[in-house]
This record gives sequence, structure tokens and C-alpha cells, in this order.
Amino acid sequence: MRIVYLANPVEDFLQDLLYHGLASRLGSENVIEFPPLERYHRPAPDDARHPQLWFSFPEPPRVPLREAALSADAVVVGSLRSGIRGLVDEVLDLEGRPPIVYVDGEDDSDVLGVVSRVDVYFKRELLLTGALNRAREIRRRRRDQRERPDVDDPLRAPIGIAWAGDSRLRPLPLGWVGPLPEPGRKEFDVAFLFHPTSPERTVVRSQLERLSADGIRVRLLAEGERLDWWSYMNVLARSRIALAVRGLGYDTFRYWEVPAAGALLLAETPRTLIPGNFAHGREAVFAPLHRLVARIPELLDGDSERIAHAGQERLLAAHTSVNRAQAVLDDLASVC
Repeated sequence: MRIVYLANPVEDFLQDLLYHGLASRLGSENVIEFPPLERYHRPAPDDARHPQLWFSFPEPPRVPLREAALSADAVVVGSLRSGIRGLVDEVLDLEGRPPIVYVDGEDDSDVLGVVSRVDVYFKRELLLTGALNRAREIRRRRRDQRERPDVDDPLRAPIGIAWAGDSRLRPLPLGWVGPLPEPGRKEFDVAFLFHPTSPERTVVRSQLERLSADGIRVRLLAEGERLDWWSYMNVLARSRIALAVRGLGYDTFRYWEVPAAGALLLAETPRTLIPGNFAHGREAVFAPLHRLVARIPELLDGDSERIAHAGQERLLAAHTSVNRAQAVLDDLASVC
């Protein structure tokens, strides 16, 4: 299979993760990104903010977009942001074009107008049903619609809320891409390496500070502290437990980095659809936000290492970039 891949030049976790999986599965000569992106074909520079999103794949053969799209088996649109917005129109308007997949990796639960123009629509934040979720999402969506500058763009305008069970949508959460860190001696009982970018994270940090006063070894970011990605992963690898708490979206890359590092994932009870998710109590531990920190002492008294190991094994078996790419290829098989 040959795929034309429209990729926003700005780093994007879901878009870049999926490209990595497709190129790993099909060969980079069969996944041609537009515009050409250096980070897909070069080692990460020393100052890369996200070195895990630099891949060193061989360059594919380069031809004009129209020629590539008309000879491809499918087109994957990784973003609708300004970096590739014109290319999307060019492909959508092609007569005799192949099937088009849209990958919606935004930090929201909106269904966008592009859903009527593509053959398969993958959504990262696909909400599980529930009255509390529904009320909050409707309020948030109404507020955001008043503030968003793109509502006049018919492809980017939100037209509904992405609920699990919507036959137009397929789930595609984030996953793992990048090398695993070396296992480390467990110097910390629990790590929470977030700045207070959401009210939920602020609450959890305050509770952890009180837990630290009781003698539990808690690793927090100091005021103004910034860790590069490798240092961050090294801290996780030296922690028995690490928390993942939502920021702008429900699905956060931290959710996947924690088990990759070999720490026990302690996270909020999932509110989005994650096929093959970690089994609660066996591969990760989930709890409501107000109960997360209260779970830590009992987990430290139990077999946290066993759960952490099982979580890492589950991640590598079901939640890598190649697993995400295979989900896309499986759905494409029904429309190609």
C-alpha cells in the first residue's frame, strides 16, 4: 500500500506517531509526507524539544502532490492547521482521488465539518457516554465556539460532540513512540512532573506536597524547573509510581510515557475510548481525581513493581505507533 501523508510542519504527537507507525509498517518509501519534513528523516538535534518525534527514516521518492495522490492507495490528513490547510483542499478537490482518512488529534471532543468530506474519520478524544461528561462538554464547546478563529472554515468548524458509538468516528488515542529508557533504581515513591496547566493538576500537586510531608518520597518539578525529555523519562524510570492527570485534553502523552518508563501508571478513570486499555488493578490503577493521591500509600505497600511491569508489557503489545497504524490500515481496507 502507498499512502500520501499530509503532515503539519509543527510537531504534533498523534500525527507524528501515526506517521512513524505507518512508515515502520509499510516502509518509508510507501508513506510520502507533504510537505517534506526534516524531522521524519533526520536524527534529533541536541536542542530538540521532542526528540522522540525525530525518526531518521530514509527519504521517499519525491513527486508533485497531485501525481502522488492520484497514484496512492489512500491519503491520510494528519491535521487541518494552517501549515497544510491549502494542501488538504487540493487533495479533496481531485477528481478520481483515493480514499481519504482524517486524523483528529486535537485536545477537544469536537467533530469537525471535514467529517462529510472524508472516508474515515479518526478521533483521539472520543468521549465515553455519561451525563456529567455531556453537560460539561456542551458548556465547554459553546464557550470555545465563541472564541475559536476557525469557525468560518467549513472543514474546521465544530458541528457536534464526539461520543463513543458515533458510526462516523473511529477511536485513535495517543500511544508510545520512541526508545525505552534504561531501568533505574527506584529513588522516588511517586513522581508528578507537571506544571499547573490545569485546575486538576494544581489540586493533585497540593495533595502530593502534603503526602511528602508524611515521609513519602515525592518528586515534583520545582518552580521554574524544566527537564529535557530524556531527563524527564529518567525520573519516571526511577519512580515506583507516576501520575498522569489531564491537561487541555483527556488523553495525554504522559499516560503512555509512564508505563514505557517502567513506573506504575496511576491515572484518572478514563473518560475517552481507548481500545485494549490497561486493565485496572493489573496493568495500571485508575481512580477519580479526588481519590488519586489517597491511593498512593496502599499501592506502595503492595506489589507496585508487578503492576508496572505488566503495564509496560501491555503498552508494547497493544499501544505502540505500529499498533495505531495497524488500526488505520484495518479501517482503510474496508474502503480501498
